[in-house]
Amino acid sequence: YRTYAYFANKKSTVLVAYRLEQLEKKQDVHNQVIDRVYKLEKSVALNSEDIKVANHRIEDLERREK
Repeated sequence: YRTYAYFANKKSTVLVAYRLEQLEKKQDVHNQVIDRVYKLEKSVALNSEDIKVANHRIEDLERREK
C-alpha cells in the first residue's frame, strides 16, 4: 500500500506542477496582451490629440481666407 500511495502522490504532484506551468504560460500571454492594449490606448490618445490640433489649425486657416 505504501508504494502505491507514494506513486499516486508523485503522479499527483507532477500533474499539479504541469497544470501550474500551463497556467503560468497563459498568464504570460494575458500580460502581454494587457501591455499591448495599454500601448495601443496611449497611441490612440496621442493620435486623437494630434487630430484635434490639426482640425483647429485647419479652422484657423479657413477663417483667415474669408
